[in-house]
Amino acid sequence: MKNILTKDLLIVSLGFLFIFSMDFLYATVSTYKQNLTSKAVKAPFVPQEVDPVDPKELPVILRIEKTHLSAPVEPVGINALGEMETPQKIANVAWFKYGVRPGQIGSAVINGHYGWKRFEASAFDNLHTLRIGDTVQVVDGNGATLTFVVRKLQRFAWDADPKAVFVSTDGKSHLNLITCEGTWDPEKKTYLDRLVVFTDRVE
Repeated sequence: MKNILTKDLLIVSLGFLFIFSMDFLYATVSTYKQNLTSKAVKAPFVPQEVDPVDPKELPVILRIEKTHLSAPVEPVGINALGEMETPQKIANVAWFKYGVRPGQIGSAVINGHYGWKRFEASAFDNLHTLRIGDTVQVVDGNGATLTFVVRKLQRFAWDADPKAVFVSTDGKSHLNLITCEGTWDPEKKTYLDRLVVFTDRVE
C-alpha cells in the first residue's frame, strides 16, 4: 500500500509544530500533564489511502536495545491544529499512519514522549543516548522484524521546517524517531528543541 502525501501538502499543512508537538509536557513531575485528546478531527488536508493493507503488516512494537525499550506502537494522524498526534500512553510510541510504513521506500516517522508523569518514564527519555551505528527494530503484526541503523542525530528548533524528517527522495527505506528536548517554555507549552534520530534500513 502506498499513501499519497505530496511535498507540497507536507510543506503547506505540516508546520514543525505539527510534527513535533509533544502535547503539553510540563517541565517537572508535579506539573507534567499529558494530552490524551488524540481523536479523529478535521485536518488541513485528508490523506488518501489507495489500497487496503492487512493490519498484521502494520508496526506494533518498537525495540531499541541500547535504551532497553520495547514499546507498543499507536497509529496516529493529525489533530485539529494540524499537528501530528502523539501517543495516548506515555510508555508507547506513535507512528504517522499517513506516511509510509517502516520498511517501505521513504521516511517512516515515529514520535514519543519525553518527560515523567507520576514517576513513570516516557518511552523516549533516553533517545538522546543513541549514537551512529546503534540499531532500532520494528516488529509488525506478523512477528516480522525490520532492523534500522542510526545514521545521525540532529536537533531542531520546535518551529523549524519539517521537510527533512517526512520526505526522502533517495529511493531507500528510512525510519525517523522524534522527541522533545531542551528548555520548557511555559508560554508556548512546549520544549523549545526537537531531537530527531535518522535511521536507515538494514537489508
